[in-house]
Amino acid sequence: MERLRLRADDVDWQRVDGEVVALDFVQSRYLAVNATGTALWESLAEGATREELAALLIAAHGISETQAHEDVGAFVARLQAEGLLEPAGMEKRDSSVKPAPSGSPSSQA
Repeated sequence: MERLRLRADDVDWQRVDGEVVALDFVQSRYLAVNATGTALWESLAEGATREELAALLIAAHGISETQAHEDVGAFVARLQAEGLLEPAGMEKRDSSVKPAPSGSPSSQA
């Protein structure tokens, strides 16, 4: 099973009112993730498989396994299209994407 992780470099994010607001420094853009996506985002910050992400949705929302896998597939595909994911273990530095400290650019969105 492939473990995916949010790109370790050039992405800063913060949880704001139960949602994620992220700044992608490479593309110079802000991204917003809703409450459901926030749980997936936080798991991907640590590294997770699609199966682990689907299990998270099933446990949190009581949806079917089929629906969970479809939702995870769509979410992961979007993050991949935006260039925000990498295989876990491929990060360029020895750290994971972490929430931004208060006062950082991504906390001002």
